[in-house]
Amino acid sequence: MKNTLLLACLFLPALQAFAQTANADDEAAIKAAIIGETDAYIRRDLDAWVGSFVDSPQTSYALTPSNAPGTVASRQGFQEMKQSMKRWMTMSPKSDMISEGRDNWTIKIVGNMAWARFVQHTTLVATNTKMDLVELKVMEKINGQWKISTSATIADFKNATPPMKSTY
Repeated sequence: MKNTLLLACLFLPALQAFAQTANADDEAAIKAAIIGETDAYIRRDLDAWVGSFVDSPQTSYALTPSNAPGTVASRQGFQEMKQSMKRWMTMSPKSDMISEGRDNWTIKIVGNMAWARFVQHTTLVATNTKMDLVELKVMEKINGQWKISTSATIADFKNATPPMKSTY
């Protein structure tokens, strides 16, 4: 019993350190995947944007478009998302926003699934409006890469500078 307790005391810190390192590596990879998805959207790189998502009928996104207060865009299934984004990037070949960074990250990882919540700071190009987007991404680790399976984005119209009116 004493030997088992002694071994546990010796190895437990090493196991905790390993778990924290793996978790920190996964958190960094999740952040990189999310940042890459936003950067691909801004560059209008459809292939890179699509590559950020899980290719599945269950993949989805919902958002309050920052350029259309009072509306919601929602897509279900990878193919529908891909076609919708292709149309959008064709209609709007220049980016409508600039990313000003992210903060207030909360990431929870359980096996090959995770969720990340954060605030995306943006500037809308057409009006030079500063606005925060509260985002939630559900992630899956597939073949060692974190990909987005569900994305929800809510624009903070009320606290935009200058303020934006919403029909909500």
